[in-house]
Amino acid sequence: MRDTIQNEKFFENRIIETKDFISEWKKRLEKHILNKNEDSIRHCSFTLSMKYSDIFKQYYSIGKDLNELYQCYKEWLNYYSKSIEKDEYMSLAELLDLFSIGVCYEDRKEEFLSYLQSIVDNAQPYIDPTLELYIKYLGLKPNEGKHAKFKVNYLERLLNSEDKVKALKNTMANWYRFNQGQPWYGRHERENYDGYWAFDVCGLVKILGIDDDVVKDHKYYPYDLVHFNDKKK
Repeated sequence: MRDTIQNEKFFENRIIETKDFISEWKKRLEKHILNKNEDSIRHCSFTLSMKYSDIFKQYYSIGKDLNELYQCYKEWLNYYSKSIEKDEYMSLAELLDLFSIGVCYEDRKEEFLSYLQSIVDNAQPYIDPTLELYIKYLGLKPNEGKHAKFKVNYLERLLNSEDKVKALKNTMANWYRFNQGQPWYGRHERENYDGYWAFDVCGLVKILGIDDDVVKDHKYYPYDLVHFNDKKK
């Protein structure tokens, strides 16, 4: 177990529920594809992307192997990239998670870069400095002329700080509070809790080479994901 808030049985039940939901919505998607209903295809694809996002977090929380999580990540990306229309605004928090996790799985990026490039090309993402860094680091072609509408202040502070170890420690100490406006905030008090994980921070730590031992045991910090490729070097 990686999560410290709920127990293994809780997440086992959540995973069963999410898998059943995914199975049902895949059937719906197949029907819409046969009927060539583009709006419904996008709607189903978006719903499936959100459920693969959920199960990625559930798997991480319960302690699944990172290679198994990678398969969920690819499905999450696949459906997300199929759900967007040209110049559609998407959630900055969702984009930061997707691209940051991609940085952690960069040794396999040739398998999923096309999905990420499609998101950059077709969506109207909020290109804040951190997201832009992730896009460039992964070797993707930025969508020129798109400007930030919002920025994630705690990530920008970490990015620009002189003492990055101290800044990382402060970021993680306040990360949950910083995300008070997110839809998942407070879910540990409800049945649809999937785990609280600072996936958005991972890419910055890896790209900037921050010594993250100071937050290794922080309950929201995905330390092993950041260091997924360390043993391969």
